[in-house]
Amino acid sequence: MSDLVKIEGMEDVIREFKKIESDVVKRREILKLLRRQAKPLVKAIRANTPMANKTVIRRLADGSKAAEYKPGNLKKSIQIKTSPSKNYPNVLVGPNVKKNAKYDGYYGFFIQYGTTTMAPNDFIWKASKPLLPEINTKGSVEMKKYIEKMIKKRTKL
Repeated sequence: MSDLVKIEGMEDVIREFKKIESDVVKRREILKLLRRQAKPLVKAIRANTPMANKTVIRRLADGSKAAEYKPGNLKKSIQIKTSPSKNYPNVLVGPNVKKNAKYDGYYGFFIQYGTTTMAPNDFIWKASKPLLPEINTKGSVEMKKYIEKMIKKRTKL
């Protein structure tokens, strides 16, 4: 399941990228590029997300209603999330698991990996695997263009 994709010439890109001074600008621009590259992945995962036939009610131990999940809730919870890391900017694509979110997809983990009574449905990997090579090559090209632009700007100064 963890197929690694090697990007040709990425070592040169990283070396040149480290020469760019401003970390804040660098992080912001990288995140823009990564979010743009992740949009097709979100669409593919949403298209492949299983959907319940009826409304599901989650109850607490005392039997009171904790939450109500309508069909399509998990599909709508698939989003692009920004990693909080300042040193390694990256984005994550998956279900939103915030407690008070409009579409809470906390149960996506159970669908993805299964439970003792339910078989796993690897819907995220099935949807993303065909897109990964394309996303990596486009991302590499976009990153090279950005680095070249920054180098030109830096040499003008």
